[in-house]
Amino acid sequence: CLIADVRRQSPALETKCAMITPFKLLLPILLLLLAIPVTVQGEFTYTTNNGAITITGWNPYNVATSLDIPAIINDLPVAAIGVYAFSFCTALTNVTIPDSVTDIGSYAFNECHSLTSVTIPNSVTSIEQWAFANSGLTNATIGTSVTSIGPNAFQGCYTLTSITIPDSVTSIGYEAFAFDQGLTNVVIGNSVTNIADA
Repeated sequence: CLIADVRRQSPALETKCAMITPFKLLLPILLLLLAIPVTVQGEFTYTTNNGAITITGWNPYNVATSLDIPAIINDLPVAAIGVYAFSFCTALTNVTIPDSVTDIGSYAFNECHSLTSVTIPNSVTSIEQWAFANSGLTNATIGTSVTSIGPNAFQGCYTLTSITIPDSVTSIGYEAFAFDQGLTNVVIGNSVTNIADA
């Protein structure tokens, strides 16, 4: 629309044209936003892949101390906690991970300084690198389906005093428990075949 041409023809058409022009300018931006695959559901952002949900983040303004991760979002199972999903959530003291989750991604709870306890459900098979590093954990229960604990997964958890590695675990990554100065009791399961300077 050319406002100058319309002005000569009809004031009503001029008003209509003036409303359409800003919309045309915003349309490419709106289309770009719609193309982004990350979805927001309540307090969480997530992606969908092969009929399953990966949690990718939390409302950055949320100062809640307790986190209850849902097992189902939009009728799909929450199967993974993604990379950096809750990293630096420094107010977080407690988290509930549902038994739908099979993978805890890299840096998922990294630098959660107030997080003191976590129970990793039996559905989880992998704890990726730096997943709980530099957190405030004093107690961590690892589920009986975990097969691998990634490098630096629990590094810098200075207040962690004991850990039991279940028989399901076959591999413990490099420096998985490095600098855990309070760690005085470690029970390692019978299936571990590789400990890389843990």
